[in-house]
Amino acid sequence: MKKLLLLIVTSFLFDLSTLAQEGWFIQNYVPVSCDVHNIHVFNSDTAIAVGGSGTIIKTIDCGVCWNYQASGTSMGLRSTYFINDNTGWAVGVAGTIIKTTNGGTNWNTQISGTGWSLGSVYFVDNNTGWVVGNHGTILKTTDGGTTWNSQASGTGSSLFSVHFSDNNTGWAVGYDFGIIIKTTDGGITWNPQNNVSTEPLWSVHFTDNNTGWVVGNDGTILNTTNGGENWLQQVSGTTKDLFSICFSNNSTGWAVGDYGTILKTTDGGENWHPQTSGTGEDLRSVNFKDNNTGWVAGLNSKILRTTDGGMNWNSSPINKTIHLNSVQFIDNNTGWAVGNGMHPYYYVTILNTTDGGENWNTLNIGNEDGLNSVYFINSNNGWAVGSLMLKTTNGGENWITQTNGVGGNSVYFIDQNTGWVVGFGGTISKTIDGGENWISQSSGTTKDLESVHFTDQNTGWAVGRNGTILKTIDGGTNWEGHSCGTGYDIHSIYFTNSNTGWIACGEHDGKNPQGEIWKTTNGGEDWVNQFAEIGSVFQSVHFIDTNTGWVVGWYGAILQTTNGGEDWVFQTSGTTKGLRSVHFTDQNTGWAVGRFGALLKTTNGGVTFVEEEEINNIPTNYNLNQNFPNPFNPSTKIKFSIPKTSKVTIKIYDILGNEIETLVNEEKPTGTYEITWNAENSPSGVYFYQLRTGEFVETKKMILIK
Repeated sequence: MKKLLLLIVTSFLFDLSTLAQEGWFIQNYVPVSCDVHNIHVFNSDTAIAVGGSGTIIKTIDCGVCWNYQASGTSMGLRSTYFINDNTGWAVGVAGTIIKTTNGGTNWNTQISGTGWSLGSVYFVDNNTGWVVGNHGTILKTTDGGTTWNSQASGTGSSLFSVHFSDNNTGWAVGYDFGIIIKTTDGGITWNPQNNVSTEPLWSVHFTDNNTGWVVGNDGTILNTTNGGENWLQQVSGTTKDLFSICFSNNSTGWAVGDYGTILKTTDGGENWHPQTSGTGEDLRSVNFKDNNTGWVAGLNSKILRTTDGGMNWNSSPINKTIHLNSVQFIDNNTGWAVGNGMHPYYYVTILNTTDGGENWNTLNIGNEDGLNSVYFINSNNGWAVGSLMLKTTNGGENWITQTNGVGGNSVYFIDQNTGWVVGFGGTISKTIDGGENWISQSSGTTKDLESVHFTDQNTGWAVGRNGTILKTIDGGTNWEGHSCGTGYDIHSIYFTNSNTGWIACGEHDGKNPQGEIWKTTNGGEDWVNQFAEIGSVFQSVHFIDTNTGWVVGWYGAILQTTNGGEDWVFQTSGTTKGLRSVHFTDQNTGWAVGRFGALLKTTNGGVTFVEEEEINNIPTNYNLNQNFPNPFNPSTKIKFSIPKTSKVTIKIYDILGNEIETLVNEEKPTGTYEITWNAENSPSGVYFYQLRTGEFVETKKMILIK
């Protein structure tokens, strides 16, 4: 078993400007659908929304296309706020706070110091902002979120919304008895305000220091014109719960809520009029930048847009939630990915691209359990299997169900006539007429089979549960059982010739996911364990020659070898979502897909470069690298660089922001350093490590799995 290597490439060996894009990056694919809790509008064309499972989506073309942004978290997000086109924050479940300074392209975790869920964020400038959440939580920052300090709210009620009219004056509203609290000193003190309603309140909005509104359950709308000294009930005309309110000026505003409710006023709330939303979905957020153009977001990925003040609302569709289970490309441009919707919305999904993944076309086929595998023999002829078996002869424009075929977990064709499907209960089926007819073959096992691969019309392998390996040398007429020595479920097999192949395997024992990579050089007679890792289950393996290959798995794990598996290198995937399939067309160009719609591409083999100076490798910038491996058990390495002599501290924090350990606390000269954190005495979970010098602070997340 070989040791894990970290790949570092100096700048004088590679000209990075010649690379289209280094590492792995998320493709321009209509993203995962989920409950959308908050939307922020930049202008008439551009908006950003956040929601469940760490989803962040952004549009720059009026909602025609929504692009997924890598949030770096799987925690549900409840609120987002941008102070300008580039700088913004998002907050959510379990004290999550993330920040971007480039319009959402990259997000960095900030340490909130709390484990309570956070419901709302608001900033008055680049530095000063507040967050509110459960159990009366109020946090304030004056350095853009680098540090967050707790403020005494005076209540244990959950707070759902916060709004400030200037650096000192702000309001927060919450659940218990319709609580409204106000500060006039930047949050040093918060005082309750008189309220005429006892309904839970969900949103607060002020247009100046005096004039504001709140909304809540049972159609509650309250208005003040004296900064909250007095609140008056307004007649909403509905008993539906209202969750968000927004005004473009002192007269014109909108409120949204359950069952597609949208209300509008043009007289400061004296009169509210219902608008036709065209949906019955619960709506959670409304945002307008002027009297005409606005957006509404809600559950089940419902996003609406208007350009006439709400007289007409048009849906801005986002695909339903899908898992992608398999990906295959026949060249650098043309490829397919297949998957399934999540419970309770099961449906067959097929994606197709003809431009390398810049754009993906989506085809949903009925309410079936979904597809597990796709294989194309050329640009026209392909098959997909799952709960049913499909075939296309025109590149996927049309798919025909093959009624004589059975579903399965994996499909492989050696030419456009001859192919095999393997599946549950040890089933193996073969066709010699392109799938018109399928003949059952005897596998000799009842174990579920998960992957099949052939090197010619006679020689092939099938693998599956509990270390099952089957081989045939007569096209499947006879299958012979083999063993590599693992008892783990084998999820994928790939051979570069009749002798040399690899398997990716692993399983979860209820506590620790564990993965392994095995290799054979004699057609599967003998296998060598090349790599074992606690913290991931390996799901897919693909090689382009006998030296270069990749393996993907749980928690966004991607590994590469360039020497036939003698060494395996972890690559930075940029996601923590489980990856289920990987495919490369050459040494540089490849794709990986997985859970929650994860769809990644690389154009340089997946390598992320760490640049260093040619002369003495002297760093010119402060830098904190992602720890490796990640996830890890029980130890991980952290590399950092400092461009000049500095007092350096590196500390470990848990998910609640509690300091766990100090790894470095001393003055260090210019250079690049690597330290190890041994977490043997720490429980599994999410941790943060922070590099701090006199002029630089950066925090990154890592996952310990035992």
